[in-house]
Amino acid sequence: MSPLTRPKRKSNSSDVCRRMCMDTHLQQDKLGWFMVCHCCGGRIDAVRKPKTWQADHHPIPVANDGPDTPENIKPLCIVCATTKNADDWRNIAHGRRMADKHFGVKEKKGWR
Repeated sequence: MSPLTRPKRKSNSSDVCRRMCMDTHLQQDKLGWFMVCHCCGGRIDAVRKPKTWQADHHPIPVANDGPDTPENIKPLCIVCATTKNADDWRNIAHGRRMADKHFGVKEKKGWR
């Protein structure tokens, strides 16, 4: 099998990833249940405000075959999610371009 044709892997649904994230990172203090955003360190009230966070595959994104394990899924607040997701997709696209160039998928164009 060529390195460019990888078999598609089955990934967990977002609900399963969110549940794994809550099971792993949910903490309690005198104010109630919360999680900590892995990007900014802010407090996430995951129980009372479920739409204010998402489960993020960190450090290995799903697009780079990151595993759906509790060690790779971390909570991320919505404020950080927009910036981090844009950065992740930019890095993933760059990696794919470099792989295409390395394996000769994309030919070099000469001077016009």
